[in-house]
Amino acid sequence: MKAAERAEYIQNLIDSCLGLLANKGAEYSRGEEDVNSNFKRVAEAIGSDPVSVAYVYFLKHIDSITNYVKTRQTPSGEPIEGRIHDAINYLAILGSLIEEQRLQSGETGE
Repeated sequence: MKAAERAEYIQNLIDSCLGLLANKGAEYSRGEEDVNSNFKRVAEAIGSDPVSVAYVYFLKHIDSITNYVKTRQTPSGEPIEGRIHDAINYLAILGSLIEEQRLQSGETGE
C-alpha cells in the first residue's frame, strides 16, 4: 500500500468512526446533553466509575480483534472493521472521560 492509499484509507476510517460515534452516541445518551451519560449511568449501577466502564467496553472489542488476529475469523460473521471502528471510538470516549475528570478537578493535561 502506498502512502496516498493509506492516507485515504485512514481518512475514510476516521470519517466512518465519527459518523458511527454520532449515531450511536445519540442513542446511548438518550438525548441528554451529556454525551457520556451512558457510561456514568452504568458506572453508578455497578458501583464503578465511567472511565473503568469505557475501558471494559473497549476491551470487549480488543478481545474480538485479538481473536480475529489469531483465527482470521469473526464468530458472529460481522466484518472485523466494525470492531476496529468501535475500539477506536471507545478510545476516543475514554479520552474524553479522562479529560472531563481533569477539567472538573482543575488538573492540567499531559
